[in-house]
Amino acid sequence: GMPVTLHAIGTSIGRTIVGYEWNVTMSPAGGMGTPNPWTPDPPDQETEDFLPYLVGVYAIEVTVHDSEGDSETCTTAVTAVG
Repeated sequence: GMPVTLHAIGTSIGRTIVGYEWNVTMSPAGGMGTPNPWTPDPPDQETEDFLPYLVGVYAIEVTVHDSEGDSETCTTAVTAVG
């Protein structure tokens, strides 16, 4: 029931970072589609709080977009314990 602060630092030489896109790509059974897991919502900021509702491992990815239309994605894991 405790939120986890996730922070992404996007860099692009000679370009400007124009956006972030956070997604849950894996969760414990029944955890996908849990309402309101992100603060702020929608999850499009450099720093987001993620609130897991079920005990288990969540795979979280963030995609960073730059001013030339390129993007890169990074994945991390959040483990919620009871």
